[in-house]
Amino acid sequence: MDDSAYLLAHRAVWQNKPILRRIYTEQFYRRLLDNRVAGDTLEIGSGPGFMREIDPAVIRTDIVPSTFVSAVVDGHRLPFGDEQFANVVMLDVLHHINRPIVLLQELSRVLKVGGRIIMVEPWITPFSTFVYTYLHQEVCNLTVEPWRESEQFTQGKRAFDGNAAIPYRLFVNGWEQAQVQLPQLQLVEIEQFSWLTYLLSFGFKPINALPMGLYDLTYRLEQQSLTGLGNWISLRAKVILQKSPHQVR
Repeated sequence: MDDSAYLLAHRAVWQNKPILRRIYTEQFYRRLLDNRVAGDTLEIGSGPGFMREIDPAVIRTDIVPSTFVSAVVDGHRLPFGDEQFANVVMLDVLHHINRPIVLLQELSRVLKVGGRIIMVEPWITPFSTFVYTYLHQEVCNLTVEPWRESEQFTQGKRAFDGNAAIPYRLFVNGWEQAQVQLPQLQLVEIEQFSWLTYLLSFGFKPINALPMGLYDLTYRLEQQSLTGLGNWISLRAKVILQKSPHQVR
């Protein structure tokens, strides 16, 4: 299906799957919104526009035109002024971007000093590598070098094509090289999380194996297991970057 149809299909599952809305709201969107500094917030890659139901004040953007966003933009060339926003939030966006460094340069430009880029992305662990390689529709190519400015995908990439390995490779394997091109961005935090509840919910597939009545217990078990095994089983990570007034050394 084309990108617009893909958005509509995602919205249909979201509206008909309460467990998915709870997981996204409590585990994903809260991590984005609760870590903001004071000021206006821009969302890149809003997709089906779920943020509108969670915090309508957030300015929602996407490269795919739809009625769910405030503006249609290409993250590589943002139509906003310098230092316009206090926060930029992204959910499952960076690993879809052709040129991650160019996106982050643009986000740094529109971000106020002291402002934050907060993202939730796929994360690489032994367990997640299996999931993203064999049970997910996107690729998981661990040879990618997203700290380079050259395009990471082939020409003609669709908006929802992605490589789940990009965030891990950038922030763990290549952040020192990336900072040469992103001199004001400081890596503040990486928090690994998520595995059992999301897997049992089957994400945006219509099926679900996690009854709402078992969510709280399952989530507690998930949190306990992540305490000792996060580096082995986490599927996601929250990453926070902050803009410094000076070049980060």
